[in-house]
Amino acid sequence: MPTEPMFQESELLPRVQQRIDDGRLPVATPELISAGYGTGMDVCRVCDLAICAGQAMYEIDDPRNSDPLAFHFACYVLWQRECTRLSHRR
Repeated sequence: MPTEPMFQESELLPRVQQRIDDGRLPVATPELISAGYGTGMDVCRVCDLAICAGQAMYEIDDPRNSDPLAFHFACYVLWQRECTRLSHRR
């Protein structure tokens, strides 16, 4: 099961930060995470690439509006790391 991101962390981190800044991603620690495999129909909220069959997919409900947010595993981890960093700054 591939979990490697299609982009390097140095490319993904600015995406995560921009999406948090412009409101496309919340600063949140989800209480419930669904994990499974992609189908190719879901698009990762960090890298904008399809989550293909056989790739690990994490999905949460956006705490602001309950919309589903899907992520590649590595993209999810990076987003959560940034959320933790921001939470500690407040």
